[in-house]
Amino acid sequence: IPGTAHLHRMAIAIDDSDPAAAGDGDTTISRLWLLCEATYSPDPSLIARPTAERLRQLQLTQFKDAVLLLQVRGESKPDWSLRIDLTPPEEMLREWGRWGETDAIARLLSAAVASWHLGVTAELTNGTLHLICSPQSGDHDTQQAEGLEAKDAVLEALTTPLNDLAPQGILRAVIYGQAQNLPGVTATPAWVHYLDLPAAEHSALADTPEYLGQTGDLPAIAFLLTRLLNPSLDDRLATGGQRVQLLQRDGLLHVMVDGPVAPRRRLVAPPINEYLLSLSPVGVQGARIYGRRSGQSQPAWTYGQDFLARRRLVPEATPEFTASDAYVNELLVRPDGPVTAANLEADFEAELALGQWVEDRLTQGRQLLLRSQLLTNISPDHSSDGTDSLAPIGRSDGLKIAVVWAAVGVLVALQVDWLLGQVVTPPSQQARADNGVPTAPGEAEPPADPFADDLANLDWPTAQGGDDDWFSGGFTSDSNDGATGADLDTSPSQPIVAIDALVDRASFPTFNSQQMNEKLALYYQRLEQSGPPDVMIVGSSRALRGVDPVALRQELASIGYENISIFNFGINGATAQVVDLVIRQVLEPHQLPKLIIWADGARAFNSGRADATYNAIAASPGYREVANRRSDEFEAAATAAPPALGGIVTPTGTLPNSYAAMDDWMSGQLAELSAVYGDRDRLKSWFQQQLVAATPVTSSEETLDAVMPEGSTIDFDGFLALSVRFNPATYYQNYARVLGRYDGDYDSFRLDGQQSEAFETLLSFTQSQSIPVVFVNTPLTDEYLDDDRQAAEAEFLQHMLTVSTTEAGFLFRDFAQIWPDRYDYFSDPSHLNRYGAYQMSNQLGQDPLISWPRPAAPAAPPTP
Repeated sequence: IPGTAHLHRMAIAIDDSDPAAAGDGDTTISRLWLLCEATYSPDPSLIARPTAERLRQLQLTQFKDAVLLLQVRGESKPDWSLRIDLTPPEEMLREWGRWGETDAIARLLSAAVASWHLGVTAELTNGTLHLICSPQSGDHDTQQAEGLEAKDAVLEALTTPLNDLAPQGILRAVIYGQAQNLPGVTATPAWVHYLDLPAAEHSALADTPEYLGQTGDLPAIAFLLTRLLNPSLDDRLATGGQRVQLLQRDGLLHVMVDGPVAPRRRLVAPPINEYLLSLSPVGVQGARIYGRRSGQSQPAWTYGQDFLARRRLVPEATPEFTASDAYVNELLVRPDGPVTAANLEADFEAELALGQWVEDRLTQGRQLLLRSQLLTNISPDHSSDGTDSLAPIGRSDGLKIAVVWAAVGVLVALQVDWLLGQVVTPPSQQARADNGVPTAPGEAEPPADPFADDLANLDWPTAQGGDDDWFSGGFTSDSNDGATGADLDTSPSQPIVAIDALVDRASFPTFNSQQMNEKLALYYQRLEQSGPPDVMIVGSSRALRGVDPVALRQELASIGYENISIFNFGINGATAQVVDLVIRQVLEPHQLPKLIIWADGARAFNSGRADATYNAIAASPGYREVANRRSDEFEAAATAAPPALGGIVTPTGTLPNSYAAMDDWMSGQLAELSAVYGDRDRLKSWFQQQLVAATPVTSSEETLDAVMPEGSTIDFDGFLALSVRFNPATYYQNYARVLGRYDGDYDSFRLDGQQSEAFETLLSFTQSQSIPVVFVNTPLTDEYLDDDRQAAEAEFLQHMLTVSTTEAGFLFRDFAQIWPDRYDYFSDPSHLNRYGAYQMSNQLGQDPLISWPRPAAPAAPPTP
């Protein structure tokens, strides 16, 4: 099977616990179980269709279906299951032929007369089925003679299956014996035969499926919808097609659609809804449509619409659909085995043990409260029911106890403050500082440690020698094709900035974001040395790792743009709100670049999810200082400008400023008493490190950001160069595969909201400052772009193209799917590594639509 090279072995089992007779023989119908062990868990959609086709080609008539369970090597339970319908093609054709499907009837009848080298085409007109029996291949003269001589045998071979089928809504049939079958030639039939079908005698068979569907007949509606979703009969016979199950409840028609590959909502739900609306079944006031992969117990998506106004007093419940309605015992068993009496008994004992443990903890809590003297018994003895009842104590005693506990609380707070001070500034460091010889002003520094100097000058291994094994966090540095780092082009390694010292020397307060503080300190250093850059790269971690300033500068120099200064201001988790905050509020207009390259994707514009990065920054002291500064500038501008006629000038911001002054005074007093107040940022970083170390690795795509050494890999241009290369065969052994429907970045995806408003505000500001903005939709892998993310990306792409045609000074460039399977360009499914960033920067430099700025005067690139 194509795409299954990662499968190692397969175990096969047969379940014949519910045998059923098949046809007229004694053949039992069973289920075929296939348990596959694989290196990693692939996307079911990649192997579902070829697997279904190969199994159905085997014509396993003794099996009703097959269940494929895929289990990753080393795990105890299957990762996912797939049900494959093994119903024989002839049975599928008879099922549709029973409902009067002309194509299915023609195929069945063609098989009946294939021994005469004849074929049958069918056409239905006003309840009459016209069947043309004609030669198909070979010597037409010989076949004509055979057909004329065998007329009676051919008619018998055609009429018998027609009467057995008894097609719904077809009263009669006219069979034509065509001597020739030449394209574009209408020949006189050699013979014509008229035949009355069972529908002419039985009124129950006379109604068409469409009429039965209008009356609310569920089997007829199921056939009509199945035919709607399977326009290609060949495809349905090859894979089993998409299957429809119906339930009707409280005026609603619930439609479950499943297939080897989970149907896409936008391709399935609207056509079904429109068809039901035009059919107008009796008693159906609305539709609820669900989709899932065959074998799943829960729908992957839902869609609903009411055709009539309905009153609902309680929320609707999703009906339960079995995996199939053809057989009674169709539900898939649990991968860990069926539920038995022993299981139930074990669960019950575990529940009793848990209840006893909770009761013991509550008793210990009551005893602890009694010993604290805050609460006491109602009487010296136990209460009548044998438990320790608690009652509040008197007011005078309570006041004394409150004073005592307040003093204890103050002492505990001071002790904790002292202990934290020891953690942040250990005594050993102070002892080493006291033992050192103090250096007087003008006196030479003591000689440095020779070993430390040699260590600092040591040439560490570069990317060509496997440099990032120490920090890859379990990632493999081998590419998908086995190439080494020397086989991929990349920029030379740049000097690493001592970012921690740079942040410590910064004059601005913290923004509650370590990387925001680092990038701002680094940018301010750039401003002091060489002024604002010509080009600024902004965005989330996809910008931080995805655009290499050195590679872009070299590419631009090769086409005539010499000495362009470029800075990467990418911040992990940055959204449109964060970018707007940095460009429009944190930085001053004279600190802004000449061109902004915004490298990111759809998830940065999702207003349906919580913006944790922006919310943390908005609650920071740095943000308050920026807000106060902007408020002061607004007040100064309002004071300098003459008031409008009839306007009243009010001293806005006075009360908040007074609160801010009082807060600063209290903070100063606290700083004199506290041992850790001055090192509170360092203490916060220490807590974060301990929390990360104690927390198991999550399945988020941003996991790599959490395990990186803080501030140790960002170069002078703000770029984070990662040599880690994404390999699907090994990546998912350490990190779980996160589907789009469970990805928090795409949660409740919508483009209208606070992110869109921030985007519009930013564009208005950049237009007023004459700063062009180029948005680059950065590359993603096919491992990342599943159906849910694809839908969000398509909506985002349409939105950005619309904005680019209506907003001046804004350009949108889409590179999302230029390298869907070049895994050696990525560090994980959605982030480029240094090799991909090199190629991405070259693509940007060669883009003819981007108008690059020219520096005012040639200058050498800044050095750290």
